[in-house]
Amino acid sequence: MISFGKLKTDLRLRLFPTGEAPNLVVSHNAAFVDAIIDLQTWVDCLKRDNTDLVAQCATLFHCGVTVFDAPRGNIIKLSVMDKVKATAAETAAAAATVETDFPLTPIFDPPPDAKIVFTATRSGPVKITLSQSTDMAGLISPPGPQFVLVTLSYTDINNIFRTSQPAGKLLWGQADSVTEATINCAAGSTVTATITVSNIPFNDGGYTISIIAEDAGSVATDDDWCSEIPYHQVNFCGIRNLMSKTAKTGCGFDFTQFLALPTCGKSRFPEPDDANTKGLPTLPLGYHYGQKSTDTKSRASHGVWAIERGKIYIAPWIQSTETVIIKWDGIKRTWNDGDMLDDDPLLLRAIENFVAWEHYSKWERDAESAASALQRYNEARSMLMYQCDEENRIRDCEPSRARGTSFSSENSTGTLYYNDQARSFTAKCGQGMVGSDVTVTISSGTVASNISVSDANQKAFDQAQAEAQSQLDCTDVPPSFTNDAQSFTAVCTAGGGAPNPTGSSVTRTVSAGTVTSSVSKAAANAAALAQAQAEAEAALQCTWNNAQQTATAVCASDNTKTQTVTVAAGVYTSTVSQDDANAKAMTAAQNQANTQLASAGCVGVGTTYSNTIQTGAGTVQCSQVYTGPGGHPAIRVIPFTVNVHVAPGTFTSTVSQADANALALNYANGLGRILAQQNCSVGTPQIQTVNYP
Repeated sequence: MISFGKLKTDLRLRLFPTGEAPNLVVSHNAAFVDAIIDLQTWVDCLKRDNTDLVAQCATLFHCGVTVFDAPRGNIIKLSVMDKVKATAAETAAAAATVETDFPLTPIFDPPPDAKIVFTATRSGPVKITLSQSTDMAGLISPPGPQFVLVTLSYTDINNIFRTSQPAGKLLWGQADSVTEATINCAAGSTVTATITVSNIPFNDGGYTISIIAEDAGSVATDDDWCSEIPYHQVNFCGIRNLMSKTAKTGCGFDFTQFLALPTCGKSRFPEPDDANTKGLPTLPLGYHYGQKSTDTKSRASHGVWAIERGKIYIAPWIQSTETVIIKWDGIKRTWNDGDMLDDDPLLLRAIENFVAWEHYSKWERDAESAASALQRYNEARSMLMYQCDEENRIRDCEPSRARGTSFSSENSTGTLYYNDQARSFTAKCGQGMVGSDVTVTISSGTVASNISVSDANQKAFDQAQAEAQSQLDCTDVPPSFTNDAQSFTAVCTAGGGAPNPTGSSVTRTVSAGTVTSSVSKAAANAAALAQAQAEAEAALQCTWNNAQQTATAVCASDNTKTQTVTVAAGVYTSTVSQDDANAKAMTAAQNQANTQLASAGCVGVGTTYSNTIQTGAGTVQCSQVYTGPGGHPAIRVIPFTVNVHVAPGTFTSTVSQADANALALNYANGLGRILAQQNCSVGTPQIQTVNYP
């Protein structure tokens, strides 16, 4: 057998060898429980012999009976056991008492090994006592007290390593000086007490220090299984009658005529002290929380119980030291770390793969790994079902009931028939849902029936259908809105007072119903209009004319001498952009001004700096149509980049080489953006490179 807590710890090491995400611990704990519940649903052998322990503090007191929720299943046995208290002598013996002496010689401080080390035998408080005795008090030189400290190192009950020093200090030269400290240790913790002389060393004399460690906990209590008393089940009407009589008569009603209970004489029923339960939820009228105040003088020697509408009623009521034991068959939905399971490798493998399946499908979003884990889980679950059937089926005339199952059927022949056909079922999502089909096949010879082969075949088909339906993952089809027809006309436009460019306008239309949106019809129309605009602007071809451009040249040797040249509008053209035509005109005006200034006798104006090769780039965001969720077209934005190489000597400057290069680079960046906007098209993201001029 293996506890549920150890099972989770072991499987976590296999599932998450590099460490488990702290934020998923709660979800994984739920997955472990879900795995066991699912396996119990399919494998009958895992539903048997569940054991629940219900302490008195988890029950309610009502009219002389104990009441609590019943497990959902078939209760086989109910009994009550007591707790036994360990004697003070037993407790002291269980926690080893350690005592040691450290003789300290004059002049020297305590040696490095002046400490005590022991192991706490149980979780709880441990008292450390430090005392000293003087040997040669009259020889103290210099006179005065000697201070001695003790440092405690241990692991507390929360598994946190701590170091501390007891309050107070030992004074050498004072008889019977004692310092005490109590620490809460974890079971198995190594406790170290180290002694340190805290002030000047002795010149003469000597003393002895003693340390005693002892268990300071309260007297322990443990479940006394030898005190178990089986209760027998009765019809609820009897207990309800008993409750009615006790409610009317109090303790004046003689319980002994129903049960073996100590007589209560003239005293009343013990009344619960509700003051001790302040802050707890309010209970229905007549119900009280179980407390010590409801105890009687002694335990009942036997009792009865009944079940009614999901609750168990026990008469007489149980005492504060008693615990109810319930053994039952059914699907156990609440699991504690102390609950036991079969240490079956196949069961562990099934639980491991169930948790892996939920982890990959919910948190990792890894469909391939999730499908692989689910397949391994289904295989392990099928094997557990087959093994359970084999262990419990009847062979010939000799019953074989390895797990104690019962077998009865009016149509039973004592022989099991197995399906002779592999049965498959494909689960599909219904109308308005999307999801992948799931097909499950149950192999032949794996499903048994005590009626006939055809019945076994039908059971195999039913099992395939149930498994396929349970694995089917369907989602609602998202709403879809389609566009109306959308058109956009792109025209050649001028700016900055330039003459109108030449070129024919271009119109592009996106047909109705070609663009969809899961948001609204307006969103679908907007996406279609953006697509039409991008297509029209990409197809537009224009010839732009320059606006009027004026350039001034300044003499380098005499800045009072200048020459200004103006190039009229429409002299230069460009098929690239308006800015390109303007740049050509400005370059021509600057060159003419420089030439005229040099002809006028300006010294130094003939030095004209030309740019070296410069590379710039422009990037714009373009709309792209792609296939979205559910196979529907959608729009997304992608980058489109144009790299521009400006040839050497394209731009000049009379200021400096850097100025000429800056003119060329600025022009390359601007031209790149213009070309990228013009050539932005729906399709694969592009990067283009052009040379200028």
